[in-house]
Amino acid sequence: MKNEKGVVYIIVIFVIMTVLAFSAIFISWTIFSTRSSQRLSYSTRALYLADAGIEKTIFYLRTDPDKNWSNDNANPLFDESGYRVKTYDGSNGFIKVESTGTFRGVQRKIYSEVTNFDAVFESTLFSGSYINVEGNATVQGKAVASDTIYISGSATIETPVAHTNVPLPKLIDEVYYINKAIANKMNGNNGANGNYFQGGSPTFSSLNGVIFIDENPDGSPADIKISSNISTDAAWADSTYFIVYGNLKLSGNINFKGLLYVTGDLQITGNVETEGPLIAGSISKVGGSTTLQSWYNPAYADPYGFQSGVMAIKWKELAP
Repeated sequence: MKNEKGVVYIIVIFVIMTVLAFSAIFISWTIFSTRSSQRLSYSTRALYLADAGIEKTIFYLRTDPDKNWSNDNANPLFDESGYRVKTYDGSNGFIKVESTGTFRGVQRKIYSEVTNFDAVFESTLFSGSYINVEGNATVQGKAVASDTIYISGSATIETPVAHTNVPLPKLIDEVYYINKAIANKMNGNNGANGNYFQGGSPTFSSLNGVIFIDENPDGSPADIKISSNISTDAAWADSTYFIVYGNLKLSGNINFKGLLYVTGDLQITGNVETEGPLIAGSISKVGGSTTLQSWYNPAYADPYGFQSGVMAIKWKELAP
């Protein structure tokens, strides 16, 4: 009997020790999981705070009356309890931003590039690359280039603004303008597709309303050349949008009034006269006796369907 009791005691002790061991493991796992979950929660909140810093920066830049985006990089733009924001490489229309969010010792950092597309639509000529104005060409108002501006011959630019780093604003609502172009039966194009084309070599008797020249059917950029005596009628000066997904060359005696948007190269020569923003994604070359007139029109200062105003165009997370 004594031996049996001894065995029972040993078994009981073994069971108790096993239970205690598993309990310790479970408690340790629970504590670890809780801490991991807690740290993940803190990390998520830190990321939200960093993002809030970016959003506050954008709001500040939208409302800053002098639009002086430069910061000395020594002192933060914002240094609040939840986030710390620093800006650098500031220019009139482009700035780099770093925002570090902190929550209970956990940090997350976000890098963003913020631009002001108002510089594009308020200009007479914009290039997402460089601008070359030569011959007897005249550009009134602002010529804004992401890169360098070259002036030669007797050419003049009233207000050149170079090295802005501002990219070509994207056309977000393509469908809206495509439908408008299809419904537009003017300019000698009264077919089923109206003034909507997929590349090719379209011809025009005038430049009125919405004209949309898309990429070629194979996806390559359109390459459009217009050389004729055509113009925009005064009645359509407030509602003409000429959109080209590719390159455009204008020559001859052309009088255009409206917004011109070209994703590729823009070349203008001859006796061309324009009023309204001319926007090119790549190289802009202007020569001959061309006159690009400055013209502020509310219809083109903030056009529907385009990126506009102050926006973050790049976002990525950095190691804190």
